[in-house]
Amino acid sequence: ESKDSKSVPINQFLQLSLKYPIIDVRSPSEYKRGHLVYNGKEAISIPLFDDEERAIVGTTYKKKGKSQAVLEGLQLVGKKLRNIAESASAVCTNHSENDSKSESEEKNILVYCMRGGMRSNSVAWLLNLTQMKAITLEGGYKSFRKHSREVYERLPRKVVLLGGATGSAKTKILQEMRLQGEQFIDLEELANSQGSSFGRTGEPPPQEYFENKLSEAWEMTNDKGILWLESESQRIGNCTLPEELWRLMSEAPTVYLKFPMESESQRIGNCTLPEELWRLMSEAPTVYLKFPME
Repeated sequence: ESKDSKSVPINQFLQLSLKYPIIDVRSPSEYKRGHLVYNGKEAISIPLFDDEERAIVGTTYKKKGKSQAVLEGLQLVGKKLRNIAESASAVCTNHSENDSKSESEEKNILVYCMRGGMRSNSVAWLLNLTQMKAITLEGGYKSFRKHSREVYERLPRKVVLLGGATGSAKTKILQEMRLQGEQFIDLEELANSQGSSFGRTGEPPPQEYFENKLSEAWEMTNDKGILWLESESQRIGNCTLPEELWRLMSEAPTVYLKFPMESESQRIGNCTLPEELWRLMSEAPTVYLKFPME
C-alpha cells in the first residue's frame, strides 16, 4: 500500500459513503449476486478481474501458490490499469457534480473487494498514485454482509403486521399509511413480486441483493413508532426472508382486514340495525388484532 492508503471498519466506511462514492472491484458475477447498498446509494462496479480472469488467478493460487498468482494477476490486469484509474476518476467527478454538499475538490473514493485483501488494496494503491484518496473496507464485502444480517437485532423495531385475504388491498392501504407518515417496508416491492396469486411483476432480484436492500430499508426506519409489514410467508416470489426477520415477524402482532361484515351482525339483541346503516357497515373493512400464541 502507498503511504496515503487507509482502511476503515464497516461502520466508518458506511458513514463515509454518505459523502464519497463507492466502487466494488470484485468480478461482475460477484457484484451481480449482491453488492453494498446504504441509505439510497449503491456501489459502482469497476472490476479488477472479469469472471474468467478471476478463475485463472484462483486456479494458479491453488496449484502454484500466492507468488505465481500475483504474477498471473499482473499479467492479466496490466493493460487495464489506465481504464480502471480513468473509470474511478470519472466516478469521483460525477459524484462531485451531483453532490451539492461536496465541500472539497479532493477525489476521495471508497473501495472494497470480497475480504479486504489484494484486489481492493491493489486498486487503492493505483488510485492513490493518480491523485485520488482511496479508502478500503476492513474485511471487505463479507464484513458488510455480516453488518446487514445483524441489523434486525442491532436496531430493534416495534413491528406490526397487516394481514388479510388475497385482494383485500393490504399493500395499497399500507402505502397510503406511509403517505400519512407511518413506517412501512414493502416486502413485495423489494422482491419484485405482486403476491402469490398475481405472479411477479418483473425479474426477481438475486437473493443476496434482496437481503441487502431489505436491511438497507430496515436501517432507514426509526424506533419512534410502529414499523408496518405486510403479513407474508417466508418466501415471496423467488426471494426468501432472512431467518432473523422471519423470527421477528412470527412474534409480532397482526392486524387482520376482513371484507365484508357477517350478515348475522345486523341484529343486536332484540333490535335490528337500519338497512341504510347496515349497508354502509357491510361495505366497510373490519380489522381485528391477533397476538402470537405463547
